[in-house]
Order: sequence, then C-alpha cells, then structure tokens
Amino acid sequence: MNHPPFSRVLVANRGEIAVRVVRACRELGIESVAVYSEPDRLAPHVLQADLSVPIGPARATESYLDGGKLIAAARRTTAEAIHPGYGCLAENPDFARSVGEAGLVFIGPPPEAIEAMGDKTRARQLMRDAGVPVIPGSEALTGAEDAATAARDIGFPLMLKAAAGGGGKGMRIVRALEELEPALERARSEAEQAFGDPRVYVERFLERPRHIEIQVLADASGTVVHLGERECSIQRRHQKLIEESPSPVVDEALRERMGRVAIEAARAVGYRGAGTVEFLFVDGEFYFLEMNTRIQVEHPVTELVTGVDLVQEQIRVAAGDPLGWEPDPGWPLGHAIECRIGGEDPFNGFLPSAGRITELEAPAGPGVRWDSGISAGYEVGLHYDPLLAKLVVHGADRDQAIGRMRRALEELHVAGIITTQSFHLAVLGEADFLAGRLSIEYLDDHPDLLHDTDTRLLEAAAIAAVTQIRAAPDGWPPPGASAQRLAAREGSGRSWLGVPLVKYYVTAAGKTLLVETTETGVRFADRELDAHIDTVPGSSRRHLRIGERGIPLAAQPADDGWVLAIGGRSLRLTIEDERTHAIRELAPGLGAGAPREVRAPMAGLVLRLEVSEGQHVSSGTGLIVIEAMKMENELRAQGSGIVTSIATKEGQTVNPGDLLLTLGTEDD
Repeated sequence: MNHPPFSRVLVANRGEIAVRVVRACRELGIESVAVYSEPDRLAPHVLQADLSVPIGPARATESYLDGGKLIAAARRTTAEAIHPGYGCLAENPDFARSVGEAGLVFIGPPPEAIEAMGDKTRARQLMRDAGVPVIPGSEALTGAEDAATAARDIGFPLMLKAAAGGGGKGMRIVRALEELEPALERARSEAEQAFGDPRVYVERFLERPRHIEIQVLADASGTVVHLGERECSIQRRHQKLIEESPSPVVDEALRERMGRVAIEAARAVGYRGAGTVEFLFVDGEFYFLEMNTRIQVEHPVTELVTGVDLVQEQIRVAAGDPLGWEPDPGWPLGHAIECRIGGEDPFNGFLPSAGRITELEAPAGPGVRWDSGISAGYEVGLHYDPLLAKLVVHGADRDQAIGRMRRALEELHVAGIITTQSFHLAVLGEADFLAGRLSIEYLDDHPDLLHDTDTRLLEAAAIAAVTQIRAAPDGWPPPGASAQRLAAREGSGRSWLGVPLVKYYVTAAGKTLLVETTETGVRFADRELDAHIDTVPGSSRRHLRIGERGIPLAAQPADDGWVLAIGGRSLRLTIEDERTHAIRELAPGLGAGAPREVRAPMAGLVLRLEVSEGQHVSSGTGLIVIEAMKMENELRAQGSGIVTSIATKEGQTVNPGDLLLTLGTEDD
C-alpha cells in the first residue's frame, strides 16, 4: 500500500458527508477526527471516527460554523489537514485562509478560487471574460430602486439570488414589478441568515430549463479534467431532490462541449481539487449558473458511473499528488440515480419532521449504496439541514436503475419520523420522469406528486390501524393522545346511545377512509377482509396480513396521532370513532364565527411576525415566518379576519401545535 497522503485529518462537518470522509480516510490509511455539537455526541460520524472533539452547543454558529474552534480541535489532535465536506465552512475563503495560516492543509481549492466563485456577481464577470456563456443579470443590488431598474432592463420573469452562496438560500422568482420589493426583502433576509451576507442580484429567469452540471478535478500542476455530467433538474425551492448520471438528453458531443467549457471555467480561477460547474440547459443551449467550489451532495452518481473515488482524489490532490490518470473514453459506465432522503413531510408542504428514529433498516442488494448520517435511536432535530441520507443505485441503463431505485426505496424502513421516501417513489413512477422529460419546474408541472395518491397503501394503513384496535386496543402502537382517548372507550359495554362503536374514520394524506370491525376481521369498501397483524419480537415492526398478501409496517406516536411506516411510505394517521367523527362534523355549524387559532405546524424559531394585533388580513396574507432546518417557512391566512391576539414573539422557539395567533371576525 502507498504511503498515506496525511497521517490524520479533521472532518469539519457532520451527518452523512462526515461519515463519507471518514470512510475515505480509513481506506487511505489516514486517522480521522470528528467534531460534534452537544446533540451530535453519539451521531454516526462521531462513532465511526478514530478521534472526536466536542465543539459547542447545537446552534451551528457556536459549533460547526466556528472556524476558531475547528482549527483548535485540529491542533489539539495533531491533525495535519482539515476536510470541510460541503455546507458549513466548505466555501468560506476566510476559513480556508485561516487553516493555511495555522500551518494546516485545507482539503479544497485555494481561498482565491473560493472567493472568485463564491461571489456570484464576480463569478459571472469572470466567466464572461473566459468566454463562458452567461445568463443576463445584474451586479449586487443596493436597494429596492436599484432592483426595479435592473428588473426593467432584464425583463420578467427574473430570479433574485444571493451573491454570497447557493443551495436555494436567498432565491426568489419574481414575475411582476409589484412582487419585487417583498421578494427582495425575503431574499436578503434568507441570504443574511444562510451566509452572513445580505447582498442579492437579479438574473433573467429561464422558463423550464434543465439543471445540468459538470464534475471537474484539478491538481496543483494545472491539470484539469471533467468526469461527465449530472442531471439535477428535480428540485424544490432550488434544492435538488433527485440526481442522475448521465443526463437523458446529453449525448457524447454535447458532453464534450460542456466539459470543455467547465474546464475553462476552472482554469480561469486557478482551481484545485474537486468542483462542479453548473449550467442551465434549454433549447439546445447551455448557460453558466455557478461553480460550487467543493464536493457536491450528488457526487456518488458520478463515482458510480466512473469508478473514481472523488473524496480520495480531493485528499490526494490537497497533499500535492498529481491526478496521474486521464478520463476513460468509455465513461459513463451504466446509469446512476440518487434520491436525497430528508426529514420532511412531502405531502404536507415538505414541513420539517423532527423526532427520534426508532428503527432503521437500509436497503441492500445489487447496485445499491446507502450514504447515511443516521441510525436507529438518532434524534433528528431542527438545528441543521433536513438531509439525513442518500440512497444511490447503479444499473446497466436508466430503466434498470429506475427499477432498482424503486425496489430499494420499498425496502428502506425508517420508523419514528416522516421522510421524503414516499415522494421519491411517486416521482419514479411518473410518466414524464420515466421518459426523461425534466426541467427545474418539474414539480410545478406535476402538483399531484405532492399529494399521496397511492390508494392501495392508504387503504392498507387504515385497515392495519383498525385491525390492531380490534385485536388489542391499548397494545399498539404505543399510546399517543389520540390512542389514549380511543383506548378509553374500548372494551365491553363500548357504545354510544346504545349502538356498538364499530366504525372508525382513519385520516391519512388528506383522505379519510371508513373501516368497520367485524367478528372475524374488518369490513372496508363493502368487502369483508380476513386481516390480522403479526408482531416482530423486540421491535415496533409488524406484519399486516390481508388474506395471502403481507405488508410490513411500524408505528410510533406523533403529536395527536401516529406515524406509520408502511410499504416504503411514511404516513401520519389520525383515528376517530363514529361518535367523535359525528361531533366534529357538526362543529363547523355549531361554531360559526368563532375565533380561528393559527398553530405551529412544525418546531422551529419564530423569525418574523408579519402582522400586529388589530390588523385586518385577507386570505393569503403572510402572518408569521418560522425558520426550521435552515429554511424559512411562511404561514399565511386561510381566510379574512382580524388579528385579535398574538401568542408568540420573534426569536421564540415553538413546537408543533403551539398557539401562534388568533384571527377573529369583524364582529369580535
């Protein structure tokens, strides 16, 4: 084995990318040092590293974003180099410079390259000078008047973008002049929160382009190569959700043309290490979007179709080694797809889903890769990005890769929280995705994908819940608030007005299904079903059997209901017996004109109150902005009324269900 590039490397990050770097170090014979905040004390990246150092409380600014603490941890453990992963300080030129001044090696590009590409307006000018095609846009804006002038020059629709960073932070689409000023305020606020820099600029918004990026590698001698493209068009809030390589629309000639431009972009800033040049592609033409001066979240798909370990190459290049190889003319080898598994509820506006992961079983089998920063027992909080893991597959061609990903998603079992797993399954069965007809507005064009339409699994979930109630009302799942109320009414003598309570209304994914108990099983949709549930000893896992069909599932209490993991989906269930359901159905008529309470749909930080007591609001008016998992979530009025009381304040942490404010009618 060759001599390791370094003897010890500190990983200045957390989650799945920290685990990924630790693994790369171990294969190279390098000792790894993990850093961790208080809630991450027992996180997988800490447990897998050779050494670990605490660096502060949960808030990232006091731990993972504190460069001084990271450098001190490296010195304390005699590490020779620091790998920043992505996010955190990976694209901070001041941190990279400080690492070098401390006598350590920064595993990434030179600070000057980070600076050049990190300032998006400067990067655009550099690319123009290098002959790279660039979308028309402005310099950094000084205020609303400057923004209006730029908007008139460029034309609508346009995009507001953070000058200091990317990843969907500080980005807003503006389609009319009257939308510009409020969008500018939101973009500046989010840019300040994410990057400590409120500057934004405007750029022409291209309708329905594809997002295609080129992976590059460069060494200190000036050798720059590209490793092909990745298709990253399926996005939400400009955050990528599914990536694949190669792109369904890129042929060999286009790949070579885009690759040459990406190499020139890297050379223009004296790049070194792994980086990504991103383009928007529409009507056969491509335009420079930005360069990410770090390893990308989606790097595994490139690794699978080239056989190159990009993280190990980063480490070797940082140590001064030459690339020592040339791209294989046979690339890409097959097809790879990555699904980002996040702690979000895809069928409830992607609201953050926090809590304890009670069980985790990762998929396996041919061509399946699981890059994870979680484990059973792991507590998913709201301080960090919602990305939990990446599920990546490789196949001989795109069709095989899609089939393999569907199988892997159905095998994945995460109990205790809701994840984006079910969303990915929905996309992988959609006709335009299967045909490769993609754009960055894919989700806008397919709104049904944000609603769970898998009727079979919704029915199975409802049948499972009522089957267990029939067999053991207080035994499964562990009682939450709804389950306690329900269990109290179970047993002999259970009735309402002398009528036995055998009907239950199960609500999941916005649909309510009626299931009845019978002497031998359950009745659903006028069908008598022989249904029962087998328990897996020592586990929350259950196996629902409906006749000959078997479906694995698990359930945990959450808020005022249950979270059910079933058939590759995470569903939030609530159950009412017929008496409770009948009373609730009457409630709208009995309570007309009553005040409406606005409650927190998630845990998070109250970032901004947008109304005051006594203010008249109409449907759609912004009420309050809650920050959770590094994203701003605006709550809007669902009808007109008057703000009669506000029960929270800016800077306060709230939990799901907490009262935020009350809306009354004109007569209150």
